[in-house]
Amino acid sequence: MLLPLFLPRMKEVVTSLSSPLHRPLPFPEISSFFLFLRRGNRDSSAPEKRRLKDFIHISDFDKETIMRILQKASEVKALLKSGDRAFQPFKGKTMAMIFSKPSMRTRVSFETGFSLLGGHAIYLGPDDIQMGKREDTRDVARVLSRYNDIIMARVFAHQV
Repeated sequence: MLLPLFLPRMKEVVTSLSSPLHRPLPFPEISSFFLFLRRGNRDSSAPEKRRLKDFIHISDFDKETIMRILQKASEVKALLKSGDRAFQPFKGKTMAMIFSKPSMRTRVSFETGFSLLGGHAIYLGPDDIQMGKREDTRDVARVLSRYNDIIMARVFAHQV
């Protein structure tokens, strides 16, 4: 639920979507954001709506699901603006933030949002990780997923 800080832009994208969703987006920079949920309820016997799904691209979800996510994000944003800090869904969780393409706004919004929701974010800049050059992408993913609950990456589109 880190979406509250991206809410206005995401609403524009969702509003412009139509079925089928697998097509180029009107804002290509969004395709460079990835959020991988790596731990949690992945039990195949769990009810469908409670199973976690990797959020790799906005087109991985239908419009209705995205609208529900945005509605929840709006509720969380209002809660945080009211000063209520009781909602801590990421308490005790860590998020590795990979930045091959540095962005001050993205870093600050993710770190702040994750912290406000109880989590701890770890910044990994271009000098820390060089996927595909110094370190194999699969190895990076494997290692980071062992130690972190969430992996967020801001990369160049060709690195996917």
